[in-house]
Amino acid sequence: MHPDTDQELRTASARALVDDPAQLLGLVRSTSIQRLTKFFVDHGIHGLLYDTLSRMGVGSDHPELFRAIQRLSHLEASRSLIQEQEMKRVDAALKRTDIRCLALKGTPLAYIIYPSPALRPRADIDLLFDDADIVAARQLLLGLGYQCQPLVTPLEQSVFLTTQFTCIRPVDGQPDRVIDAHWRISNSLLFASMFRFDELYRTAAPITPLTETVQAPDPVHCLLIACLHRVTESHKDRLIWIYDIHLLLQHSGAQQIAQAADIAVDRGLACILLDGLVASRDTFGTIVDPALLQVLVEAKSNNSEPAERMLHADSMLARRLTELSAVTGWRQRLHMLWVRLFPPKSYLALQGLTPRRAPWIWAYVKRLAYALRPKQRRV
Repeated sequence: MHPDTDQELRTASARALVDDPAQLLGLVRSTSIQRLTKFFVDHGIHGLLYDTLSRMGVGSDHPELFRAIQRLSHLEASRSLIQEQEMKRVDAALKRTDIRCLALKGTPLAYIIYPSPALRPRADIDLLFDDADIVAARQLLLGLGYQCQPLVTPLEQSVFLTTQFTCIRPVDGQPDRVIDAHWRISNSLLFASMFRFDELYRTAAPITPLTETVQAPDPVHCLLIACLHRVTESHKDRLIWIYDIHLLLQHSGAQQIAQAADIAVDRGLACILLDGLVASRDTFGTIVDPALLQVLVEAKSNNSEPAERMLHADSMLARRLTELSAVTGWRQRLHMLWVRLFPPKSYLALQGLTPRRAPWIWAYVKRLAYALRPKQRRV
């Protein structure tokens, strides 16, 4: 067998993750280890594959591949332990304050739905704070030794540009500790205010045994956020993100999944949830109630959902135009355009540009060139 396309390798990898590695092992003889491991890392599945091959006792049949993913998995396990220590450090600091905090994306999922946190790779720790707490949260992280990017001010304009800043804590001889601090669930204007902090926090719970103060959204919101996150990324078919949805569906009851569907329909996200469920079903064979899928199909057919245009946007410019159409009123749209074309100095500083180092027009030209690029996809 020879994988003529990444799609063939993708299909074989997905089957391996659900305990059917025969097709993937059949490709090993005709594919370089470098290509295989790069693909596994790009899709975030190296730890899961190592776990699968180890459990099934088939790794010894292909020792070179097994050693390669074993090494990658050990590195991931070390990174996971470092992030765990950092989360506990931040959690202890937050415990001494009135700042509320939610963990998003990979970190809570790693502890809630994965057999081991090390099996869910995370490049950073994503934390969500309330608008009212974001300035204090940044000061807290600075006090913990983090080097934090500036906030985009005024804060009410940030939603048109970005709703997060990155904090890095260098540690000699070890990987840097990285936290992305958010004050909205998404940088996409279309989804930024879809779920407010208070709504998520109301039904959240600590990440046992990781945190006491930092909370995780409930499974219903975790499922919806996982589906949203895929759509906002240019490579939404990354296997680990679909596997998140697969595990969330396996760990959720029928009532929770139906509740997620009700919320999706109510907020114009039927197409987003449908896309995530179908991707999980088609990729990993996840059992999904056909009646539920039909409800979502009918909902998106009966209502014009701006989110559906985001699903099919093939460039950053197309995404921005979709977001513009979601803004109510021409005055607000003109304000959005003005902020995007002539962003505040704090945003230029966030991008590493200042008026002294680069004229605003140069920043605009670079931003426009980026917007016109076709969307890069991984398969």
